[in-house]
Amino acid sequence: MPEVYYVKDEEKYEGQYVAKEDYTTSDVVSFGENAAAVYKEATDKGMANPVIFYICKKGSTHIYYAD
Repeated sequence: MPEVYYVKDEEKYEGQYVAKEDYTTSDVVSFGENAAAVYKEATDKGMANPVIFYICKKGSTHIYYAD
């Protein structure tokens, strides 16, 4: 299994969604406050299946609920 890399300069993206080409790179191809816009920008740049995730602000707590 390939090693998973997170994001270079993570502090720069706190409180935003980021898109990467896949789980094995740490290079961000798109970022912003709207996940759908980040996804669109990444696919417009040629990423077939970008990996999108949220970078929490340092010191914050997030609770996720799934029904």
